[in-house]
Amino acid sequence: MWNRQELKQKGKEAFKRNYWNCVVVSLILTLITGASGAGKSSLASEFFDAGYKLMADDTVGLSVDENGVYTIPAFPQRKLVGDMAERMGLDKAKLIDLGEDKPKYAINVDSQFCTQKRQFKALVQVCKYQGETVEIEEVKGAEKLQFLMKTSYEYMLYANDKLHKNEIVEMVKICNEVPFYMVFRPETGYT
Repeated sequence: MWNRQELKQKGKEAFKRNYWNCVVVSLILTLITGASGAGKSSLASEFFDAGYKLMADDTVGLSVDENGVYTIPAFPQRKLVGDMAERMGLDKAKLIDLGEDKPKYAINVDSQFCTQKRQFKALVQVCKYQGETVEIEEVKGAEKLQFLMKTSYEYMLYANDKLHKNEIVEMVKICNEVPFYMVFRPETGYT
């Protein structure tokens, strides 16, 4: 087992590598994940601006039981990188500066926040690539488990230890019940 400092360090490393946004779309829940700068917050912002509720930004809890896979709401704030805040015409002085290595801000979204757990319906990873159009690919088979493990905060905490049987069973259930997609977007431009 880890001491408090080791656990905190593992958590920081995991959050730097992976980042989760969660948007409720017509009572269907989609998780958006990807590397820093991939466009997750921008995509989540588009849904949010269209009137969909936000459930989490940065991390989301999952609950797995005999009835399905559910997400658990996190903090009622929306995060934006500096260029997205500018594009939206927001005054950065009125935003919460998150003090990260690149300009990133938070906005309180109590009025558009989902406060109840919802069924988890899709996992979408956003990736930049050198093409010119947005491409979407479904992740299938055993690749789904690798994909989930790569993007899971819990798995990263246990990367040097063994996962417990119930954690593996939960990951397999998620893979069996939830479709996974990769969205490739051009490296340049706002897509």
